[in-house]
Amino acid sequence: MRLTTSAGRLGVPLPSKAWTAALAIAALLAIFLFDRATDAAPVQHLYYLPIILAAFRFRMRGGIVTALSAILLYHLANPHLLTFKYGESDLLEIILFLAVGIVTAKLTINAQRMRQLAMTDDLTGLHNLRSFERCWPRWGGPHASHGPRLRCWWLTWTA
Repeated sequence: MRLTTSAGRLGVPLPSKAWTAALAIAALLAIFLFDRATDAAPVQHLYYLPIILAAFRFRMRGGIVTALSAILLYHLANPHLLTFKYGESDLLEIILFLAVGIVTAKLTINAQRMRQLAMTDDLTGLHNLRSFERCWPRWGGPHASHGPRLRCWWLTWTA
């Protein structure tokens, strides 16, 4: 019997870090080629997608490195920006690339910390019922099809 719920959790496994890095690099290069070919203003906003992906998967380091890569590719795709005569919009774009990477990484770190705090007791730091129920299937829970079954009694005392 499950006593807690995990609403909001997708339960979808994340791809490996190698696949995520390859996807972010491929997306950056595809956006660069598209940006250079079209020379249209809205294309530069597509750089945010790989920045968010890398910041989500690789945290702060991934967000900053991908943002710096996007800045470099954005300037290489638009040769008129290589004269270092930036307008206000160009400086704002540079700041936004970095800000999106940092904010996404920070939000991901905070979400991970909140999940960890939700699995432990505030006072003792010991794992709670939610943590136990999350690990129960891996330990050979009630629906395990192979191996010896783990028997467990859960006793709660409330005064």
